[in-house]
Amino acid sequence: MKENFKSKEYFKPCLRFKKREHPYDIGMPFSWWQGHYDRHFLNNIYQRDESEFDAFYHYHLSYFLKVT
Repeated sequence: MKENFKSKEYFKPCLRFKKREHPYDIGMPFSWWQGHYDRHFLNNIYQRDESEFDAFYHYHLSYFLKVT
């Protein structure tokens, strides 16, 4: 049976109208459509220094493993 990939959360989202709990959360507090994950993901990556990529990856990996 095929899974519905749209129902999975691969990244920890920023809750709408709330301040980011962590700088690596994906999304923008006042403009958040879950269908735009890739745009929010790229915006967040572009704000990071290369030295943060490993921590960014592990932050979202741990979230994904917790919710699946």
